Amino acid sequence: MAWLERIKEAKSANNVTVKQMSERIGLPTKTIERILAGKTQTPYIDTVLDLGAAVGLTPKEIFTETGTVLGEQDLSAYQAEADMLRSEISTLTADNVDLKLKVASLQAELDLLKLKLEHKEQIIALHERYVRVLERDQK
Repeated sequence: MAWLERIKEAKSANNVTVKQMSERIGLPTKTIERILAGKTQTPYIDTVLDLGAAVGLTPKEIFTETGTVLGEQDLSAYQAEADMLRSEISTLTADNVDLKLKVASLQAELDLLKLKLEHKEQIIALHERYVRVLERDQK
């Protein structure tokens, strides 16, 4: 992970703290600390780019050290893919909320049916009484 070493070197050389990085890119400090400690094996490409930018590195500077220089087209393709994945996550999150609401609605219906089943004899007796009252009133 030469890109990680490059980011750490730039962080140190530019006297940037984890807190400053967090403020600049909007990631929690714990997440940045895990990435810098190598505990996150495969961070998203946009996260790596954000970390590099937070310590003053360009995308080319981040990846040149690894021996794999990414061209602008590659970076654009990765960014487009990251944007598409973010969009899919938003859609799935919204779908998940909808499903949770449906489950809650179905649970309420089930609870009502259970309640009716528990009190079916009382409901039948009340219905029969109601029918008798109606018949009596019609006479």
